[in-house]
Amino acid sequence: TDETIARFRLGWSPDSREALKTTLMSDACPEAQLIEVGLLKKPDNGGASFDFFRGRVMFPVTDRRGRVVAFGARTLGDGQPKYLNSHDTPLFHKGSMLYGQAMARETARERNVVMAAEGYMDVIAAHQYGLENAVASLGTALTVGHGRLLKRYASEVLMAYDGDNAGANANLRGMDILRDQGFQIKVLPMPQGLDPDDFLRKDGLSGWKDLAATRSLGLLEYKMEQSFLQHDANTIDGKGAIVRELIPEML
Repeated sequence: TDETIARFRLGWSPDSREALKTTLMSDACPEAQLIEVGLLKKPDNGGASFDFFRGRVMFPVTDRRGRVVAFGARTLGDGQPKYLNSHDTPLFHKGSMLYGQAMARETARERNVVMAAEGYMDVIAAHQYGLENAVASLGTALTVGHGRLLKRYASEVLMAYDGDNAGANANLRGMDILRDQGFQIKVLPMPQGLDPDDFLRKDGLSGWKDLAATRSLGLLEYKMEQSFLQHDANTIDGKGAIVRELIPEML
């Protein structure tokens, strides 16, 4: 919606090598500083610098006080990579910041729950449908730094990652980190092939609430489910693999 576009300050980078460079340098922004914060890129061969983001939908990334410190960007065509993110800079460290954190913190504190998703669109859709405690990591798995940040807002994390193998693996890595930091963890597996954005546009908030009521799992339950999906419990080797994976979780 227009309201969501304005709230998340979504924008567009022109498909030009110097549109942003020309604009900012005409306002007396030093070229070296624009390169340092990742808005311009200097070729390795020493040629002229150019706009890092070109021809993409732009997602401003803010710190916890709502100040823009980086960008994510998505192509609408066939260009690769599909998503392009700011590199770490003096203002931005992707391992200790979360997309949507400034907008999610009050609701997360009120509910004592943070919803962790994978992508920008998942967070934007969640907020548009009333799930205003949603955040996402920035092109990386959840880190210890992310856990420290989440501790400021809530003691429970609902992990709502994509319903594919990559999403499941990201869930497992992130759960181990958050478990070690004392979080109560629940996992909401998406139906196969869907991400939270797809699911919300398909089934709405009521469908989401139904899914959460019937399918959210605790840490051990989720790991058991994943282990049985990855190994054949009808074979000796499969049973052994399942036991080896789950015994440490029960101790």
